[in-house]
Amino acid sequence: MRFEYGQARSGERTIRIDGRFLHSRYDPRREAQRFVQSLAPEFPAGVSILIGDGTGVVREELRNRFPEMHALSVEPLPGGETVITGDPDLHDTSREHPDRDTVSCSVEAPETLSPGTIRSRMHPLHLASLQIVTWTGAQTAIPRWTETVEATVLSALRDLKSELATIGTFGRTWLANALRRTLTLDERIAVAFSGDGLVVAAAGPRLRALERLVPREKRARVPIVAASSALSWLNDRGFKTDLAVHTDGGFWARRYMGDTGACTTGIALPLRAATGRLSRANLFRTGWFGEELAPDRDEWIPQEDQPTVGASLVQIAHHLRPDGHLLLCGLDLCTLGLAGHASPHRNDRYIRNGTSRLETEETIRSRRAGHLTGARILRDGGEIPAWQTPSLESYREPLATLIEQHTRTGTLSFLEPSPVWADMTCPTGPVPTGHFSRAVLQRPGRSTRREHARRVLKRWREQIEETPEPPALTVAGMDLLLHLAPVEAVQWLRSGDSKDALRGELRRATARLLRIVEHYR
Repeated sequence: MRFEYGQARSGERTIRIDGRFLHSRYDPRREAQRFVQSLAPEFPAGVSILIGDGTGVVREELRNRFPEMHALSVEPLPGGETVITGDPDLHDTSREHPDRDTVSCSVEAPETLSPGTIRSRMHPLHLASLQIVTWTGAQTAIPRWTETVEATVLSALRDLKSELATIGTFGRTWLANALRRTLTLDERIAVAFSGDGLVVAAAGPRLRALERLVPREKRARVPIVAASSALSWLNDRGFKTDLAVHTDGGFWARRYMGDTGACTTGIALPLRAATGRLSRANLFRTGWFGEELAPDRDEWIPQEDQPTVGASLVQIAHHLRPDGHLLLCGLDLCTLGLAGHASPHRNDRYIRNGTSRLETEETIRSRRAGHLTGARILRDGGEIPAWQTPSLESYREPLATLIEQHTRTGTLSFLEPSPVWADMTCPTGPVPTGHFSRAVLQRPGRSTRREHARRVLKRWREQIEETPEPPALTVAGMDLLLHLAPVEAVQWLRSGDSKDALRGELRRATARLLRIVEHYR
């Protein structure tokens, strides 16, 4: 896009892009005032995303008309770049993890627009009072740019909506899980690996290729990092998983944990994962606020929080052997027809006695369910179609990012890539070799952990009593509201009603968590 900056007759700055004025050539401010006065936002004290303001005049008038509104602004720049800037009051310090070697920038500083930069400047609870405002001048002067930006914004908001729904559903369960891991895990495991590479195994349909590749007599010697959902299949076929990765904090978790005792090194998990009885684990921290419940969290290995266990697998394998070869098996991001992301594993009660996700036939449930809403068919030349649901498709980006990160220092290949990865070229290599070692480390004493958790919960309860009005909420405060009282928090942010109902539910939620602490005396 070709930008021409000039001065309007009123003296205000104006911009012409590819020959079309983005703002009035006569009086840009008066034009912006008329536009803002025509707006009737549903949430005048909420968050707005302003698209297409080139000089900042629309954003200024938006602030003047709605002083309690927080505004993010998406603007075009010369050279085809699009940036996003934000109101510094939207965050307190940003959502950067304090335990990482990163420098947090002011949210007022411009960043190149992407779904990631939008999500980094917003909390899922902001969706409760969000509106998108598109400057009419942008719709006229740069319509294609405007359509592209709106699509990018909506993509980011879909991700935030998914995060809001997930945390709202499982937040209290995750905190209860975290308390139990904090209070009952007396030891943690430090894991090391030496060798030329690792097999990374997830429970996708093409995991079966590993059985064809490795003779039974050699399977126990293959170094494997596997998702907990793949353990049953691997154990049944003579593979000895060295390290299991388990991130599920919800319903399916306990179904996967029955086979973890066969892991030669142990299990790696975040604090919020749901498990059965464990006395030790390789704990890793993700920056999730509930990790504050554990007094020794700073001693754990930091890992980026990932949306799927497949991404966590690749990340941990890269940490163990950053310059080695990773052989990926079963990271297909597609299913043989099941209607949900969490269902298509071998221990699904609906298909346990029938065909499974790890076999070549379509499953019983897929035939019963018929067409999958929003899914598309992927074929790789075989007769059996693979289905990719929108949720599985959304995991490709984080996995592709981790794959690209590993290939900077090491090598990587798919044993049998699914159609999802058809556009990727990865070097091939032999079955990796190597061995794991571990050290068992003592965590702080149980009484120390219990007292620390009790102090954190009491501090959260004090924060609840001091919950400010929505414009002054910090990220930590929003995390607390979303995990403990999601429905009441959304209703309060949307309506601005009394905080009594919200505080009442927050008190009940913290009381339940304190009862867990007392249970493990």
